[in-house]
Amino acid sequence: AANAAAVTDAAASGSIPVATATAAGVTPEAIASAAVTNGTMSASLAGNLMSAGASVANLLGAGTPIGALLSAGASYESMVGAGLTVSNMLGMGASVASLLLTTECSINDIPEDKQAQLPPGGGMGMM
Repeated sequence: AANAAAVTDAAASGSIPVATATAAGVTPEAIASAAVTNGTMSASLAGNLMSAGASVANLLGAGTPIGALLSAGASYESMVGAGLTVSNMLGMGASVASLLLTTECSINDIPEDKQAQLPPGGGMGMM
């Protein structure tokens, strides 16, 4: 386990090629997670991880920034092809909807201070 952690960290820092680490049994997602944690994630590393077989969804799940993936030429696939189920999509949609509803409910007008008004005069007054 200690050897796998050392190989993962070495691949994340760029000391050894990603292909060498994956040949040693380390997953591309573990390398991505270590690179994000260490702050060494780059577009070239993301591209190497995708070449090693990591999907965009798995790299995003490991915390890889979207900018690094786009710079690496990531191609996106259908949501169902990426492994998202209908229940996942409905759950994410409900999450976004609740956020929008909460935001909408928190936008309020500030009440204006109204000055006291005298009651209307009527009748003939004092005679």
